[in-house]
Amino acid sequence: MEPRMNISVIITVYNLEKYIEDCLNSVLRQEGVVFEVICVDDVSTDSSFDILCDYQKRDARVKVIRNNRNMGLSSTRNAGFRMAKGEYLYSIDGDDMLEQGALKRMYECAKANGLDMLGFSAQSFFESDSYREHAIEDEYLRKADCNSIQNGTELFVNLYEKGEPVISNMCLYCIRSEFFNRNNLFDAEGLRYVDDSMFLKYAKAQRAMCIPDVLYKRRYREGSAVTSPMKKIYLESMLVLFIEEFSYWKQMENQLENHENEVISLYFQRRLQEIDSTFHMF
Repeated sequence: MEPRMNISVIITVYNLEKYIEDCLNSVLRQEGVVFEVICVDDVSTDSSFDILCDYQKRDARVKVIRNNRNMGLSSTRNAGFRMAKGEYLYSIDGDDMLEQGALKRMYECAKANGLDMLGFSAQSFFESDSYREHAIEDEYLRKADCNSIQNGTELFVNLYEKGEPVISNMCLYCIRSEFFNRNNLFDAEGLRYVDDSMFLKYAKAQRAMCIPDVLYKRRYREGSAVTSPMKKIYLESMLVLFIEEFSYWKQMENQLENHENEVISLYFQRRLQEIDSTFHMF
């Protein structure tokens, strides 16, 4: 009898031949947890797909699927989520890496505390100093003391009030599969770029926690979405997610405390300002 799958790691890949081996090696060296690695190639035009297939031949934990056509990040990520068999889901970009022991720490903390969602920290690193203008080096480091179990809305409000990241990369979260599927937390299909706003996931979580542990290594490189010039596809993603999130908040606001609604209102005001700022870049 095969051991129960603890975590499904979904890796999204598009033209990452220079980086995908670093990513895969950092995942496959993880110990102390039973996991699968689902690599979804979005019809790369370089050798990325061949590299993935080679890893699949050498390691039974690696499963490779390829989109029929180039579909963008949201649909690519969803394909991996739908194939996943793990008790928990974790998504990583194919040009980034995990710290040693990351999956074991994620799973043990989430499982021991019965969490729907676990957030953690990441350390940014740069291919060259020229990319530092695109980010604050410690922007993904959690500094506030929020490592107690709360419902997701409470945690969201506490984090936002303390200036902690709440919109940040989905790669900074491990999510329980049953919770994810029951609440249909898949990305909106067809978005070329995914603005990883996490409000819906926080709002629907009954048990959530954020820990300061650095488990993820975030790469800033030439040609990445973060360092590339702003495109209209980014604005599309921001608009789609804003409407989805705002609509859900309006449905739930009567169930929340006044202070929670005040903080969430500030969050949406800031999101609107970011959308407006992005719009005026064109």
